Amino acid sequence: MLTDELGSAFNFKRNLEQYREVDNGDLVCDNDKFNWVVECKRRKSGTTYSRDWWEQVLRSSKKENKHPVLIYQLNRSPIRCVVDLNVILEAFDCPTGSFHENLVELTLETFCMVAREMMQDEVLAL
Repeated sequence: MLTDELGSAFNFKRNLEQYREVDNGDLVCDNDKFNWVVECKRRKSGTTYSRDWWEQVLRSSKKENKHPVLIYQLNRSPIRCVVDLNVILEAFDCPTGSFHENLVELTLETFCMVAREMMQDEVLAL
């Protein structure tokens, strides 16, 4: 789905290292411009993501020096993406006014639009 949204220049595969070593994301992109660690989760019931999932992708992102994105789906619900709004604001030189996480949920399409814009402007530096 990510390749469908981002284009054929961005191919993703399962990160097999996640089974051998802790704190690795679920997906690896073959294009270095995609500066995000992707954690994918699915849950049968509930209303939103688990904070533990976010903590997991946050650890992975720090280890890999990339931005964290949690992609999750609840049964019979659309795919959602969780990111820290500060990452997006800083990328476009907007003041964040906060040193705390400001987590937001986006549709998959909206996350991919934001990621494309960030890559296009080459503002993915951490």
